[in-house]
Amino acid sequence: MIDRSLEVEAKLDSLRAVGLWLQDAAREGGLPYEVAFGLDLALHEAVENVVRHGCRDGGLHHVRLRLHADDRRVELVITDDAAPFDPRTLPVPATPQRIEDVVPGGQGVHLMRHFTDEIHYRREEGTNVLTLVRALRPRTEGA
Repeated sequence: MIDRSLEVEAKLDSLRAVGLWLQDAAREGGLPYEVAFGLDLALHEAVENVVRHGCRDGGLHHVRLRLHADDRRVELVITDDAAPFDPRTLPVPATPQRIEDVVPGGQGVHLMRHFTDEIHYRREEGTNVLTLVRALRPRTEGA
């Protein structure tokens, strides 16, 4: 079981601390590599979106993270006080036919969808609350 929290300033320099926090929590909780990798990528994309797109007013903003895991699932809650943004409203990008067709910076939400099983969003008392969920496969005897 994992239950950890972190609060950082909403700035690009905080991404390193966010990554280390998740890495430590995943190691402590014994999360499988593929789960930890996917959550790390999804979390990085979510926090970077807050910083790059939600904090354009020049004010001081914060991102609060909470990671909860049990034997069935991992839930990662990202709360920020930036501009409202529901990533679920973005359309799924067209599948590029060639590598040259990939638009830099346009795949973050798609990657969040790919590496999680559920994405929930709500706006609550002036904050964005984004919840990323990843199911854990039950371990079989001898595996």
